This record gives sequence, C-alpha cells and structure tokens, in this order.
Amino acid sequence: MARLAGTAMIALWLGACSGAGGQEGDTTTTTTDEASDTDMGAGAFVSLIDQDAWMEVDAGQDPLADHRPEMVDCGLAGWTIENGESLEIDTNFCNYLALSQPSLAPIAAGATVELDFYYFDLTAPEPAEAHFAMLVDGQILWETTIAIPGKANVHSESFAA
Repeated sequence: MARLAGTAMIALWLGACSGAGGQEGDTTTTTTDEASDTDMGAGAFVSLIDQDAWMEVDAGQDPLADHRPEMVDCGLAGWTIENGESLEIDTNFCNYLALSQPSLAPIAAGATVELDFYYFDLTAPEPAEAHFAMLVDGQILWETTIAIPGKANVHSESFAA
C-alpha cells in the first residue's frame, strides 16, 4: 500500500486545553477530577479528539520537523476522514503527514491515554519504515515504528500522559 523509499510518518498532535465534549474518537483518556467523577464515574474514558477537527501542520509548526522529508507529497488523496469516524491515510498518495487539533478535554499528567489504530498490508518497492507518534503540546507521549513491508495489524495502545 505504500510507495515509500524512506519513511512515512504521522504525528497526531493535540493541544492540551479544555473543551466541550465531542463525538467518539480513537484517542481517549481517563478522568480524575470531581466534576468528571459526578458526570461519568471515576476513571471513565472520554474522547480527546473530534475526527473532523484534524488540521495539517505546516513545516514551520511541525514539532517533528527533523523527520519531515524535504519534499512532502500528501495531496487531497493522501488523507481523509472516513464516514466521520476514522482518519484514513493512503500512503500511496502521502509520504508524510503531521496533523493537529485542540484536545476536547484536559489531559492530566499521569492520566491513562488509549490510542487505537489499524492498517492493512503495507507494501513498498523498497523496504521502508513508518513512524507513528502522538504528541501533546509538542511533547511525544507515545511513538512506534512499523516495518514496511508488513502484514495488516490492529493496535490498542495504553500509556501515561
């Protein structure tokens, strides 16, 4: 699925700020404050993202600019929101993508964050590596690399903010 000769990368960059509730997303965190305990129960997970709110990050604002290739090729066919529910990146048409949005809820230090993502079989004319990272306020909370070529996989990650 990938036409990469180097590195594919996506950075999901959240700004840690307060916000109203939103639709279900793929990134959630536990709540620990009293207001949340009353509304949702202690330790309830709340969505941090609105799939329709992703915005591309330009080179000057990219917190992982050292990963950014000299020539970014990620046009209209490179990424989309599928059915309002999930972010889809087509690596046939996107060699690098950094996205950002404000968090829908405060992210307390030490809170558990869950991130779910999946991908289909990854292919490329030459071996490559995808880099997937989640950042809050420009700081990496979690990251992984994925070998290309590679088999389809589903990931459910949990880590502390």
